[in-house]
Amino acid sequence: MEKKIKIIIKNLFFFLVLIFTTCTSKTYDLIITDGFIADGTGSRLFKSNIYIRNGKIVEIGIKDNAVGTKVINAKGLVVAPGFIDMHTHSERKSLDHPAVENYLQQGVTTMLGGNCGSSPYPISDFISKTESKGIGPNLALLIGHNTIRQQVMGTENRIASNQELKEMQKLVQFSMDDGAFGMSTGLKYIPGAYSNTEEVVKLASIVAKNGGFYATHMREEGIGLIKATEEAINIGREAKLPVQISHHKAVGKS
Repeated sequence: MEKKIKIIIKNLFFFLVLIFTTCTSKTYDLIITDGFIADGTGSRLFKSNIYIRNGKIVEIGIKDNAVGTKVINAKGLVVAPGFIDMHTHSERKSLDHPAVENYLQQGVTTMLGGNCGSSPYPISDFISKTESKGIGPNLALLIGHNTIRQQVMGTENRIASNQELKEMQKLVQFSMDDGAFGMSTGLKYIPGAYSNTEEVVKLASIVAKNGGFYATHMREEGIGLIKATEEAINIGREAKLPVQISHHKAVGKS
């Protein structure tokens, strides 16, 4: 009898320990352990664990009794936020290859498309097709200046009239309402090369009113580099919006 009581007490003890452990432990969908974390602030790498629930990081640190549905051992590896690639043309092939694995394998989780003045139009149609097919990384789009100009003027080699400028402004506003994050130019390419600075400023001003930014493949990257850079900066100043110079480089002998 005494032996049975001891067995019951022992089993009860283990049962209570199990209940206590279950109640005090936290459950996560994913735990990434022992990685060197780059938190995106510029701070030094630090070794810790990352706890994820419902697709979001909920805690960083060392948690006792943490239980993960899935656990990834990142020992000796760096765990970093997904990279944002500000200059891609991925939208040209993303409908054919929606996984876009070449970007994901480089750690890029957000791509910006519609650069160099060329973009899908209307943007909402492209977004609908993308949502229907699915896509691996996140994708943001700019509206292309060349694309807008072609809608109104084709590839004519001349300065836009006031009426044509108004039509282009309407299309830029439509595109911003459609989901564009800003406007890009390809002033080295046709028909953007036929535009003057005033045209770009007037269109960029519409973007500014919608909280967007201006990305530019400048007119020149060789002999006229300084002048082209000044133009890009002045467009930002006059239109009152941020400027991103795409693949900023100097071409030619020093």
